[in-house]
Amino acid sequence: MPRYSARCVTAAGQGFSLEMEAPSIDALRQFVERRQGFLVSQREIPPRLAGRRTRIPAEALAQLFNLLALQLACGVHTDQAIAKLRAEFPDRRVRLVLEGVHSQLSSARAALSAALALFPRSFPEGTIAAVRVGEQSGATGLAERFADLRDQIRFRLKIRQAAVRAVAYPAFILSFAAGVVGLLLVKLVPLVEELLTSLHVPLPPVTRGILTVSAFARQHGVSLLAGTLLALAAAHLLRSWPPSALALDRLLLRLPVAGSIFRALVTAEIAKTYRALYSAGASATDSLAACAAVVPNRALRVALLRARRALETGELTADKPDHPAITEALRSTGYLPELALTIIGTGEVSGGLARALDHVAEHYAQSAQEQIAVFFALFDKLLMLVLIFTVGLVILGIWQPIMTAAQNIH
Repeated sequence: MPRYSARCVTAAGQGFSLEMEAPSIDALRQFVERRQGFLVSQREIPPRLAGRRTRIPAEALAQLFNLLALQLACGVHTDQAIAKLRAEFPDRRVRLVLEGVHSQLSSARAALSAALALFPRSFPEGTIAAVRVGEQSGATGLAERFADLRDQIRFRLKIRQAAVRAVAYPAFILSFAAGVVGLLLVKLVPLVEELLTSLHVPLPPVTRGILTVSAFARQHGVSLLAGTLLALAAAHLLRSWPPSALALDRLLLRLPVAGSIFRALVTAEIAKTYRALYSAGASATDSLAACAAVVPNRALRVALLRARRALETGELTADKPDHPAITEALRSTGYLPELALTIIGTGEVSGGLARALDHVAEHYAQSAQEQIAVFFALFDKLLMLVLIFTVGLVILGIWQPIMTAAQNIH
């Protein structure tokens, strides 16, 4: 219901103002007249969008889309489903965002896709595109789009959880190794240095090297820590500056091992997103734009938008009209694996593009998980070898002069 701010005057000429909700200006005028006054002017107050800056977590967003898909499939109207979830959803952040969405729907200011677009931190452009396509095919189509969005989020969460599980143990080992080596160099070696000096024996090269590294760590440890923090801050600033971020993302996709993992991940993400929009009947250009919106890598995002423009103008198939247009658009990015493009091209020609995209998404998601597991398994073993070697070197450097002194005494 609209909310109005009104200026009024009584029969005696005394002015007053009020702010209230009313279905129409006539209803507002009648209310003022019942208070023995006259309506002078009024203006509609735009609704405050609660939750504009709120970001809904991925797990809660998947749950929200699941509940919306269930209610819409059962015949519940969109604004009724939003109103119910606004009051009953367990996550407070979701309720806050749905409050703003419901205010737009209840006042008929915007369709659901336009209302969701007012909250870009919670609903990215790819989500809005899928909802917009679903709205054009009725409640059943919208329910299917929400189910697709739910599956996409769960797909991303599955990959993220696999990556976190693979990274957690090596990260712990790396922190532990850094702590052990730092403790040896800063605390243990200086204590032993006094003993070694008192023995008056020639120190082997290993021992001299360890003492030199220990002295450097004690003298410049704070500077090294500050330099590391400054380097991290500089890297963050470079990531926020578009030209450098684009160059770093392009480099990331070209790295020997990490690049292969990232290319597999983004290939799976593009295939999953394109499949959802293709099933909804979205055009190829709109689907490529939505894929660009959900891809986190800026270099690939720019390449997808460039491919979209080329597909729109017909440049890609001008000299090869028999080639599948969508596959050629994806190939023009230069980042997707050739096997994925072959599968997509076969599906496009045979009419089974949705099935081909599903196969690509599952294959490359599994491939990325396996590559992550192998990489960190090797990294874990290498890190343990480095830790054992470093600790053994320190012990050897301390033990050698002590044994030399003991032999001299003997």
